[in-house]
Amino acid sequence: MESIKKNKNRQSNIELLRIVLILMIIVLHYNNGAMGGALANIHNGTFSYYFVHFTESLSSVAVNVFILITGYFSYNKNKIFISKIARLVLLMIFWGLSLSLFTMLVLNPALFTVHNCLKMVKIAISQWFVIIYSILYLLIPYINTVIR
Repeated sequence: MESIKKNKNRQSNIELLRIVLILMIIVLHYNNGAMGGALANIHNGTFSYYFVHFTESLSSVAVNVFILITGYFSYNKNKIFISKIARLVLLMIFWGLSLSLFTMLVLNPALFTVHNCLKMVKIAISQWFVIIYSILYLLIPYINTVIR
């Protein structure tokens, strides 16, 4: 595996791919009927219908590619750092709460209630991808042992 070396240099191509993947995930969330609602609010046979389905089809690979990038950079990794998981979880909670508070306080102050705040905290700490990704990260040394 000559191409996979311990390289501390930035790999701009992978970072650009991550940016594109993030945009694709935003498209998936926008199209989701429960979040953005695009798929639930378009009429069959219109340009919007085909455009939304086309972008949905293109974007459906984004999560899988994120996992592949993790695997690529985790090959031969024998130890993990819990601080990376903690930082990821804290960032996710921070941005989830910040954006929700911004939405409630600035865009629609009528939504700012104790019930909605508690609901927002519950949603911020129960993001399925971050939980699954954290579990995968914890298993990396064991997966590499099985591969070897």
